[in-house]
Amino acid sequence: MDVFTVAGIRGPDIGVIDRAGALASLKRDERAHKGADVCLVVEVISRYSGSERTDRYEKLGEYAATGIPHYWVVDLEPEVNITLYQQTSHFWTYRRVDRVFAGTTLKVDAPVPIEFDPGDLLVLG
Repeated sequence: MDVFTVAGIRGPDIGVIDRAGALASLKRDERAHKGADVCLVVEVISRYSGSERTDRYEKLGEYAATGIPHYWVVDLEPEVNITLYQQTSHFWTYRRVDRVFAGTTLKVDAPVPIEFDPGDLLVLG
């Protein structure tokens, strides 16, 4: 899924959009979604790659300024964890609300109810 941001079109690794937002994009005949229609974007970090800085810092500001209420960053190395960000009342920034490591349970009700161990994202064997 592609998202219009203040810096152009971005393609997050995972995106969540509700039915109304998806229908609005279809009605506008746009291939990308407006940030206000997107509930959550998730980026999976590729350590030591050119995209790591972009995912950790640039997209953090872009997605917040675009109006996406939730941004999650998944790190698979050196220890699997997910950092959860939520938009502040200023609507231009995020605040870190949690960081959940493998072996513990990530449980949230918003933007979608979900519960899982981040360690389940990386199964070796």
